[in-house]
Amino acid sequence: MDIIEVYKGDPMPVSVHLRMHNFKNHEIQLYKGDKIYLFSDGFPDQFGGEKGKKYKLKAFRRLIASTSNLSMTDQCKAIEKEIDSWT
Repeated sequence: MDIIEVYKGDPMPVSVHLRMHNFKNHEIQLYKGDKIYLFSDGFPDQFGGEKGKKYKLKAFRRLIASTSNLSMTDQCKAIEKEIDSWT
């Protein structure tokens, strides 16, 4: 069974900011076969589709789940194809 766990990032920008706060560290136990996907809000917040709406995190999670059985190379191609068709 594929399980998607989401570890939310901090709201701090990855740059210099007027009010700098420490970033939260996450320690994650990894097992053989686990995959990690790092992404910003840029993908789910991408406007497009037939109605010019945001892609949304729920759709992005479905995309990851539906391609998780592919090799990482093929997953990358599938994700690129999806964003190209969305925009």
